[in-house]
Amino acid sequence: MPVGLSLVIKEPWLGWPLTLLKIKGMDLSSAVGTALIGRKHFLVSCDNISDTISELQKILKRFNLKVSVCEITDATQWGDISTEFSPATETDVIILPQLVKGSSKLQNCLYQNMINSKILILPISLNIRGTELELHERLKDIIWYRYFHSSLKPIPREAPDLLVDDKELNSLRNQLKTVQIVTDIRRYMLDIIVYTRTHRMVVGGLPTYVIDDFELFCKCQSLLRGYDYVIPIIVKLSALWLLPFKIKILNKVNLEPSLQWGSDYELVKEVCSRMSDANVIIEEVVANVGPPL
Repeated sequence: MPVGLSLVIKEPWLGWPLTLLKIKGMDLSSAVGTALIGRKHFLVSCDNISDTISELQKILKRFNLKVSVCEITDATQWGDISTEFSPATETDVIILPQLVKGSSKLQNCLYQNMINSKILILPISLNIRGTELELHERLKDIIWYRYFHSSLKPIPREAPDLLVDDKELNSLRNQLKTVQIVTDIRRYMLDIIVYTRTHRMVVGGLPTYVIDDFELFCKCQSLLRGYDYVIPIIVKLSALWLLPFKIKILNKVNLEPSLQWGSDYELVKEVCSRMSDANVIIEEVVANVGPPL
């Protein structure tokens, strides 16, 4: 039976966007499962790095994966972590706490190795408020999405975990190509992409590769919930998790497009202050783009 799709409103904590607290069934385990099925890197933002590392290691242990942890500081050089990418280490997953502290040169070297490696990279950050991170732009392009995790008050999970070991992981990976997206659902997904690209607070639109990322995310989420097809609520859930990390937010009021047509500067300034969080922008997008009937 498909499971874990109910939406509820809970009290925000630690300054998290309300949107991310409405979605049940997306805990750290399912976030890792999504990345493993899709073979994609993702970023974890948390309130306690050491606890989050322990939880990640516990989850990954179920899949017989070799995991390495490389703490990043502003003094870390590429040579300090490059050996982990050697085939001789047989590493499957590298956890990188505080990658945002790494120099631009370090992050560029990491990017060059990530695009040619099958190793899954899991950066961890203490930033939990949905603000943009100081990551190398190309690194942000290949990090799939950003997951918000609290070790103080985890999001409750109603559904049983369908991804329990490496055999189930391989089975779900093999089923990816069989997940169906009908025409109306695909149109709904594209409508969300277009609305996001043209949103008044989004600078530079969205790169075209996000369409493929969006489709893959929807398929992974469907499989984790026992579906072999994508339904509207999975599209909405996927947009809320995937798209905030993919947009750049307008940060100068005088560049807001409606000012060219006579909008009141103070009103526009107020709108910009309320829409300064990427999660809030995508929440508005999914609220305004109706699903197929």
